[in-house]
Amino acid sequence: MTAKEYLLEIHKQRRILHSLEQRAEELRTQAEGLKAIAYDKDKVQVSPSNTMEEVIIKLVEVEEEYGRQILRYHTEMQKRIDQIAAMRPDYAEILRLRYIEGNGHPLRLEQIALRMHLSWPRVKHLHGEALEAFRKRWLRA
Repeated sequence: MTAKEYLLEIHKQRRILHSLEQRAEELRTQAEGLKAIAYDKDKVQVSPSNTMEEVIIKLVEVEEEYGRQILRYHTEMQKRIDQIAAMRPDYAEILRLRYIEGNGHPLRLEQIALRMHLSWPRVKHLHGEALEAFRKRWLRA
């Protein structure tokens, strides 16, 4: 695994969390739309498919998986933050901006160049050096 792939795993985990959040919201909406069992009639009536019980079971499973994934995400995120912070300051700044910041999407090198008041070619060069230094320090194979 390259340093870039390793650092980008955080973004993959963010997408997984987002997907689980959406699935849980869909199941909550579905549960709200289902009719409950009518016990006051001669015949007990339920929805023919996706009964309330089935939807709630699926919702609980999704929420449990979300809990496991959020714990994993925070553990892995903190590990990467600590690893990046231990790098040379200019490398750390580029890697932090590229792989930690960005709300789920890596910042482009052009954006990093603007923030650091450097040229794009310089940031591109430093980014390559930073990835190589990160690989040598943290991803020894």
